[in-house]
Amino acid sequence: MVRHPIEHSLRRNSPGAQNPEIQEFRIEETPGAGEFAVFSNPMDSSSLIKYVKKLETSDLHSVSFTGGEPLFQTDFIKKVSQSLLSEGHTLYLETNGSLPQCASKMADLFEYCCCDIKDESSRAASDWSALVEKEFETIRIFKEVKAKTFAKVVVTSETKTENIEWYAMELAKMECPLCIQIVTPFGEVEKPTIKQLFQFTEAASKYLGKNDISLSIQAHKIIGIL
Repeated sequence: MVRHPIEHSLRRNSPGAQNPEIQEFRIEETPGAGEFAVFSNPMDSSSLIKYVKKLETSDLHSVSFTGGEPLFQTDFIKKVSQSLLSEGHTLYLETNGSLPQCASKMADLFEYCCCDIKDESSRAASDWSALVEKEFETIRIFKEVKAKTFAKVVVTSETKTENIEWYAMELAKMECPLCIQIVTPFGEVEKPTIKQLFQFTEAASKYLGKNDISLSIQAHKIIGIL
């Protein structure tokens, strides 16, 4: 499976990676073919590494650990990461940032980190601001070990410009870029207007340089990968 233009990704029992009731998971048999083999969950680390090697291609940029939330499986991910590093792989972590205590145990294993900032409109937590503070702490941890780190916030039609300013202000203190990702509409959740997107990037630019602000979309959904 190709998840980003510059990386291949192998998902372990995702979605619901932290759910022990998930009995099966899939591994793509040939990169980009869209053909999957089904396995019983969980798979031991040595078997997983064998499949990473099988999927490796000459244009592989990094091995990406993504969602569910990888840091829910700290011991397993740490063991796999150490083995992959010994094989010369570059590692990339995508995390929701809610577990800074787990991030501190393995941050030094990753060269790249994308850390979510959950926007208020996501309704991800009853105490939203406390969650965002945890995400900032996770970013600090990865910046301290010199990982190439950026923050990602998914914006909707309900996103507040003042919240974008807050994120940017705190990220500027850590010299951390911000990627503003347009939500893929679902249910009653709507994407922001073009006018709102201009307002968001302009708000972020009050604190972050123009080279530290970017816009993105969920490319894998747009082009139909998983």
